[in-house]
Amino acid sequence: MKRVFTEEEMIRGIQKGGSALEEVLVFIYHQSRYRQSILQFIQRRNGSLEDAEDIFQEGISRMVISIQKGKFEGKSTIRTYLTTICKNLWFTQYARSNRYADIVEQIPTEEEFEMGPDDLLLLKERSEGLQKILAQVGEKCEKVLSLWALHYSMREITQEVGYKSEGMTRKKKHQCFKALMNKIKEQPDLIKELLG
Repeated sequence: MKRVFTEEEMIRGIQKGGSALEEVLVFIYHQSRYRQSILQFIQRRNGSLEDAEDIFQEGISRMVISIQKGKFEGKSTIRTYLTTICKNLWFTQYARSNRYADIVEQIPTEEEFEMGPDDLLLLKERSEGLQKILAQVGEKCEKVLSLWALHYSMREITQEVGYKSEGMTRKKKHQCFKALMNKIKEQPDLIKELLG
């Protein structure tokens, strides 16, 4: 039978960390209705399912940190608290994405790279700027993206980097690619260099 958590149990589990935190996160992500309501909220406001998933995950991360640091005062439910965090994240991201709309149009999409990951490798070779940005997204992300650009299979990348499954590697590759694109967006002067 699937475990259902009370508010107090969720807060205690998050504060405790480790396996207790993991159990609470599994409940929030898979068994509660929190995720679905947040995904629907964002999708109704011009967000893609991908945007909504990213916001939900970022929201959970911020909620956990906030509760562990004692910033959550318990004046609302966990669901309300998480929903508020996610809504604020979405409104901030949406406003920012509108400001950068012109820049974003010039940046290659992940789908374009999916057709030929060598494009990423070529960009890396010819651009010191991209190498610096790759370093900014973290060592593991740099390794995942570099191996992917070299046409390593997801299985090989999983073994090289040490993730538990190919699914996790695919998800990480997507997150790393998105982080890379966000870093490029933050430095619009690099776009001309990257696109030659």
